[in-house]
Amino acid sequence: MLAERRKAGEFMRTDKGQIKIVALILALCLVCSGVGGAAGALTAYRIFTNKLQADLPKEPDEGEALTVPPALTTEAEVTTEPVTEPRTEKQTEPQTERQTNPAPISLSAKEIFNKTVSSVVAIKTVVTFKSSGILGTVTREGTGSGSGFIYTQNGYIVTNYHVIQSAKSIKVTLHDNKEFDAKLIGYDQENDIAVIKIDAENLNAVTVGSSSELSVGDRLYIIGNPLGELSQTLSQGVVSGLNRKIDTGNYIINMHQTDAAINQGNSGGPVFDENGRVVGIVAAKYASETIESLGFFIPIDDVKTKLNDIMKYGYVRNKPYLGLSVQTVTNLLSLQYRIPVGVYVVDLDTAGPAAKAGVQAKDVITKVGGKAVTSVAELKNELSKFKTGDKVELTVSRSGGGGVFTVTLGELVPTTKPRTNYSDVYDV
Repeated sequence: MLAERRKAGEFMRTDKGQIKIVALILALCLVCSGVGGAAGALTAYRIFTNKLQADLPKEPDEGEALTVPPALTTEAEVTTEPVTEPRTEKQTEPQTERQTNPAPISLSAKEIFNKTVSSVVAIKTVVTFKSSGILGTVTREGTGSGSGFIYTQNGYIVTNYHVIQSAKSIKVTLHDNKEFDAKLIGYDQENDIAVIKIDAENLNAVTVGSSSELSVGDRLYIIGNPLGELSQTLSQGVVSGLNRKIDTGNYIINMHQTDAAINQGNSGGPVFDENGRVVGIVAAKYASETIESLGFFIPIDDVKTKLNDIMKYGYVRNKPYLGLSVQTVTNLLSLQYRIPVGVYVVDLDTAGPAAKAGVQAKDVITKVGGKAVTSVAELKNELSKFKTGDKVELTVSRSGGGGVFTVTLGELVPTTKPRTNYSDVYDV
């Protein structure tokens, strides 16, 4: 039953009261087109009753990809992630003097739009898909779209990770319709953020505010590119709720809730307060035929330091690293393989922190720091409470034994190639 509910992608309420969304990822609005002989038509990707509206690029309709079995059964191809390398060479330094907080002055919607619209961009991507079937692996192309905002005057732009996920190319259109090729600087999938850069100077960068100052009822404004073609669209609403724990299936992301109109294509766009300062990044919308005005955004205070790290180093520094490739052991897999519900170790870096502490392949991690974990998302959520160099206890179940292992966490540096070629397996 649990597996069926997760497959359906429905919202669930946990004992701790967190909203759980089991879907590819929380988000809004990517636009997909067919390839081959089909014309590239703009389509709206809509998930029906009790589903999340997602703007991950949708695979072309020509032939349906077979479901890839989990790592506990069969090896399969995985989608290539965006390619970034750790930044070792001298890079163009971001200009950060725009990050000031002027004295609060309540502005009208018209004033906010006129002040900030030139800081908002439309993003279009070309993405590749791989599907495996009886005829082998087939690679296809599709398109996607989203929004973003100019973070520095010299061309650093912030958006969602899922907007640029698997992107083969990225194009940015400014408010004056000038178009630029963009380079991916880096991303943090765990927080659904990414930084791209265009070769431009003297841009109108946003003023960054503080999401920690928000209260329920405060007015908000969103400018973005809904449907991938209605650029420079303004919507407004209020803060409907604070600090919602949104479970995407692989990550638990802290988000604020709003009733402002959010549509496909708004993902990655800025959320402004009534003073025209960015207080969040549009990320998600809950949609059904009976529910409206239930949107979510990432609080800017949660990611300011991470964005600066990405601009400077190409990745978020001091994130904990175990050196493991892991997969969720669902209730179904637990019954099938007679192992505990938890996190299964598919493979590992034999020189990594967890291996040095005694963790082995085929172990099942059931607790992190004494806290029970039943999924990769919960494991990552618990790890996020630690930093590089910290010690953490992992409770492990294994055939013929197990125990508690104390791991000194390393630093996670993103790589361009996963440790395994299994579906639903994640490196931590």
